[in-house]
This record gives sequence, structure tokens and C-alpha cells, in this order.
Amino acid sequence: MTLCIGAICQHEAEQRIILCSDLQQEVGDYVGGEVSEKFRWLDERQQWASLIADRGGAGSSLIDTLRSHFKSRHEFPEDEIMRFLEDGMFFHRQRMIDQFFRDTYAITYDEILSNGIPDSKRRFPEKFIEEKLEAAGSLALDAQLLVAGFSTENEPCLFVVNEDPANKHPMLVRRDYSFVAIGTGSPVANVMLYKRRHIGASASLMQALYHVYEAITVSGEVAPGVGRDHVPIDILSPNSPPQSLSVEGYKHLAEQYAKFGPKTIPDNAVFNLDANYFEDFTGEKRLPPPVPKKKTEAAKRS
Repeated sequence: MTLCIGAICQHEAEQRIILCSDLQQEVGDYVGGEVSEKFRWLDERQQWASLIADRGGAGSSLIDTLRSHFKSRHEFPEDEIMRFLEDGMFFHRQRMIDQFFRDTYAITYDEILSNGIPDSKRRFPEKFIEEKLEAAGSLALDAQLLVAGFSTENEPCLFVVNEDPANKHPMLVRRDYSFVAIGTGSPVANVMLYKRRHIGASASLMQALYHVYEAITVSGEVAPGVGRDHVPIDILSPNSPPQSLSVEGYKHLAEQYAKFGPKTIPDNAVFNLDANYFEDFTGEKRLPPPVPKKKTEAAKRS
């Protein structure tokens, strides 16, 4: 797992969704990131997109399930999309459990559930059923998804699926109205996006692009397994074809990062030690003095 980010922003009186993921291609000198394309369309009309952060290809299996689910419909009022995705996860969970029983015991999930019912094909000891159902219930999803698209009201819809994979009972689908991040680099990315106070309802397109670029760049510098040599950035629109950031766009964001990004402490930096910086421990906690606020030009003139 690496890093995928989705962020909502505003442009020309419409809302947009930015999708960004790391992509490392130099296999011979591997330094991080997965050698795979994380961007996948969920529907044939290419209105609903997803980004994958997974382990062992589990994300592809989940995508297959959701693609089959999206064949039933592709347009949604805003208040129906969450339930539709939850239903898709329910179908995938059934598929995982059935595959578990097929691969391990050469039986189906339906045969387990119909145990003891008249005319059922097989009968298994109750202890066997209890143990195997418990094992099936603990199967890990091993995948996270970011799902993005627009409702029939042209509202941006940004969801994260399986946000907390370590939780035995996670909220499988969560919607956010500003940004989401998944993968091993998500804690760092979230910190950067919160630091920039990214709010989807007010962030302009270029400002949001910088926020996302900065978040994934910093994550690539400090988080394990995040590749930052190749960073695909795409923009979804409610009434226009999707766009991708151009070479000139990447150059501009790199220039902005050089000006505004977190600075590296030089190797020759000196941190002076002064005895006055310390005192004997007494158990009394002291608060640091307030940081002086910079005076505005108007305040200086007055």
C-alpha cells in the first residue's frame, strides 16, 4: 500500500474533484511505490472513478465486484450513493467468504448456510460450522478504495472505502466533503492537508492542486513505501471530460513547492545550547510565551 488522495475544489462556478496517486516505474532501482496503475473506472461511461491502495492484488478483486455492481446503474441522486456503495461492499463480502470456503474446503458458502435444512446437499458438524464461520468473519479486506464522481445534482461525491483496515469492525464506506487519503502515506498526507486548511467549498483549483501535490510530495519524503518520482494527477468535472495535469502544470507546482513547501534543515545548521534554557524540575508545568504576531502594514503606519 502506498498513497492515494482525493480533494474537492471550485473552478469556474463548478466543483471539481482532484485525484492523485503515487506511481513508481523504475523497477530496476526500486525506491518506493507500487508499479501499477491505481486509477480505475467503475462504470462504462467513465463517470465514477476509483483509486486503489491494496496488498496482494486484493483491490482488483474489489474493483471487479463494484464494476459488476455499477452495471445496474450509473446515475444517482446525492442521497442514494452511500447506500449503493454499501450494497456493493455487502456483495463483495459475500464473494470473499464464498471464495474462502471454495478454496479451503471445496464447498460453497450456500452449502454452509443451508446446513441441516431438508434437501440440503451436505450436513456438517455444528462445531465445524461455528469455527469456519468465525474464521470467515475475520477475513481481511486487504484493500482500500477512494471512490469519486458526481451526483445527478452535479454535487461532488468523494468516498473512502475501508478507511481503517486494522479495525475489525470498520466503517466500510465514509463520505467526505473536502478530502480523503488512503494508503501507508495517508497519515502524513492528512496532516499536510489539515495544515493547509483545505476546505472543498472554498479552495480554488490551482490552490487545491498545490495542496495535493505538497501532501503527496512530503509523504514521499517521510513515509515508507510511497513513491514520489511519478505522481499522476487528474481532475474530474461534472459536465466536461476529465483532464490530467500537463508537464507545464507539474513544473509550476514544483516551483510553488520550492517556495512554500516544508524546508529541510541544512547539515551545517547550528542549534545553540544555553544554560538559561533549562531549570530544575519542580513538577510545575509552564506554558511557552505567546509567539509575537506580525504587525500588518496598516498597524505599522499607525
